[in-house]
Amino acid sequence: MNTTADEQQIRALESRRFRAMVESDTTTLAAIFADDMSYAHAGGLLQNKQELLGSISSGDLKCKSFDASDIKVRFYGNTSVVSGIADVNVKFLGREGTIRFRYLEVYVKQNNTWQIVAWQSARLPR
Repeated sequence: MNTTADEQQIRALESRRFRAMVESDTTTLAAIFADDMSYAHAGGLLQNKQELLGSISSGDLKCKSFDASDIKVRFYGNTSVVSGIADVNVKFLGREGTIRFRYLEVYVKQNNTWQIVAWQSARLPR
């Protein structure tokens, strides 16, 4: 495994994903999320891939901005663990606000493609 090239791929995927969240680009997100992905929001809601994409498509979840920082990427074979801090201006089920959270994300490389299999976030004090 070429860790440098893989890290560049993961960081590029992170940027694409965050941009796709803001643009409500479910086509891009569907390619980045594994079919069996588990997505735990900062508020505790757990969604699978189809539920998350459905929330975005319906407008129930709308990210107006998604700014990540302190991103760290680690590798364990064909698995990458990414951690960081994000500030997100979001509208979810009619409630709007800006939240800051720490996240942990797991990518797995299968068939030479990295996909997100898990996302977990925890709200940070502002």
